[in-house]
Amino acid sequence: MREKTHRGLAGQVQRGFHAGGLSYGYRSVAVDGGHRLEIDREQGDVVRWIFARYAEGSSCQRLAADLNARRVRGPRGGTWSVSALYGSPAKGAGVLNNELYVGRYVWNRSKWTKDPDTGKRTRFTRPRAEWQIEQREELRILNDQAWYAARARMKTPLKEGGRAGPGRAPSTLFGGILRCGICGGSMVKINARDYGCAAHKDRGPAVCSGLAVRLADVDRALTDHLCGVLSSPGTIAKIEAMVRGIVAERLSSRSRDTVAARREALEREISRLVEAIAQAGSSRALVERLVRAEAELEALRRATAGHKAELHPSSIGPGLRTRLADLSAALRLDIVDARAAMQEAFGTVRLLPEHLVPREDRIDEVLGDELSDVALQGAKVHVYAEFENTAERLALAVGGAKTNLVAGEGFEPSTFGL
Repeated sequence: MREKTHRGLAGQVQRGFHAGGLSYGYRSVAVDGGHRLEIDREQGDVVRWIFARYAEGSSCQRLAADLNARRVRGPRGGTWSVSALYGSPAKGAGVLNNELYVGRYVWNRSKWTKDPDTGKRTRFTRPRAEWQIEQREELRILNDQAWYAARARMKTPLKEGGRAGPGRAPSTLFGGILRCGICGGSMVKINARDYGCAAHKDRGPAVCSGLAVRLADVDRALTDHLCGVLSSPGTIAKIEAMVRGIVAERLSSRSRDTVAARREALEREISRLVEAIAQAGSSRALVERLVRAEAELEALRRATAGHKAELHPSSIGPGLRTRLADLSAALRLDIVDARAAMQEAFGTVRLLPEHLVPREDRIDEVLGDELSDVALQGAKVHVYAEFENTAERLALAVGGAKTNLVAGEGFEPSTFGL
C-alpha cells in the first residue's frame, strides 16, 4: 500500500502538481487533478528580508528575535526560532536552506520510518539518484545573487544525501530538565557559566524577557538537596529494604542452580582448553579463552562464598554518606545517564525570579516542594521541583538502574563491605 501511494505521488509530481509538505512562502491551491503551489506574497517578502539581513551579517538569533518582535507568524503559525531559520543544510530544511526559493523543486529527498516498538519516527535522506528535481521558475522568490550571498555566509554547502549525524552529547546535569519560571520554556547552557532560557536565546525578548542563573549555583543547590535526601534516615531505610529484596532474590534456589550450572560448564571448558593446549601447544587464542574462563569461575566462587555471609544492610548508610561527599564528580562520570537519573529524581525543576514567587501559603499548591534559593546578580532565584514525596522518588531513582551514578558502582552488598 505504501509503495502504491508513493508511485501515485511520484506521478503527480511528474505532471507538475505538488505532492509534499508546504514550505514557508507558499500556499497550496486546489486545481483539476491535484494541487499546485503559489507564492504567498506576504510571506515571500519575509523570505527576501531574511536572506538580505542574513547576508548582511545578522545572526539567526537576531533574525528570530526581530521577526517575533514584529509579530510575524512563523512557518508553523507560532513564533520564530533559530531552527526554523537555519534548520539542517544536509537535509535542506530551514528557510535558509530551501532551494525552492530559487525555483528548484525537489521531491523524494527523504523518507520517514517508524520504530514498531517505540512508535518514534525517524527521517532518513534518500540517495540523490532517487530525488525528483525540477526547475519551476514560477515558484522563484529569490534571485541567484540573494541566494548565493546567503550560502556563502553559511560556509556549509548543501550535502548530497546521507543521514545527518547525531547531535552533541549533553554537557550539563540539569540542562533541559530546568524550566524558565517566566515563560515555561527549557533552561539550557547558554555560555560557559550560565543556564538561560532557550526561548529568550533562540526567539528573542518578544517571546520571553529572559532568565539566566549561574550554572554552578543551580547544580550545587540541586545536588546538595539530593545529598540531604539520600542521607536521610527515611531514604536509607528504603534503600536497605531494596538491597534485602535483591539479595534474597539472588539467594533463591533458582539463582543457586543457575550459578552451579555455570560453574560446572566453566570447569568443563577449562578442562578442554588445558587438554587442547597440552596436545597442540599454546596459542594466543586458546590462552586468552583459558584466562577468561578461569577469571569468570573465580568470580563465581567468590560470589558464592559472599552469599553465605550474613547480610548487614545497616552498613549501607555509612557507605552511602561517604560516597555522597563527592556526588557531583560521580554524576559527571556519565552525564547522559546522570541526567536521566536527575530527571527521574526531580521531575521538572522550575527557576523563578523573586518577583514571580507566589504567596507563601500558595507555594506548595502552585509549584510543589521548594528546594533552594540561588543568587542571581544580587537578587534571588527560587528553585522548585514539581514532584511529590521527595524521599520516595529519590530512593526509587537511586535504588534502580541508576544506582551506580551515585555510589560509583552498584548497590551490591560488596559495595558497602557487606
